[in-house]
Amino acid sequence: EDNARVRSGTVAGLIRGDLVDRLGGTIGNAREFAESLTIAPFLPLRDDDLGSILRLRLQSLSDAVPGAPWDDLHVTSAAVAAGVALSKSRPGSGGGGARALDGNALVSAAEAAGRAAASSSPPPGDGRPAAFRVDADPGGTHAVFSWCRSVEDGGAVELVCEEASRSAL
Repeated sequence: EDNARVRSGTVAGLIRGDLVDRLGGTIGNAREFAESLTIAPFLPLRDDDLGSILRLRLQSLSDAVPGAPWDDLHVTSAAVAAGVALSKSRPGSGGGGARALDGNALVSAAEAAGRAAASSSPPPGDGRPAAFRVDADPGGTHAVFSWCRSVEDGGAVELVCEEASRSAL
């Protein structure tokens, strides 16, 4: 169906698909019209939408920390899930809108850990750490920050991490 491309699974894609369905008989090329619109979804966002926004905010930490002593910042699925759960449980979160991510404890803890990591020396080893990892413990009650290095083991490259700090959420 023509709408398959419009229905990309994102909030904006779903809205565009609905527009095509509703306007199909009244506008000559409803699909082209729907694709030309800028869609700005707001409340309520699904968990995966909030997770995508949270992951981007956390990954932007490398840009926010001048002289970041890591090559990459890894954000685990556990960290994203814990951050989304925190946002949804906040009073006044509105049931899961993007504003619920403002003041998120995980983002605040990651910013503080990133600044502390940038001002301290990375753990000893050969060269600069490959990554700084943002994770959460299994219960989602603590953010866990680790230095990670790429290690070759029998031809396979593995990321080996050492906990640097943790913060209660």
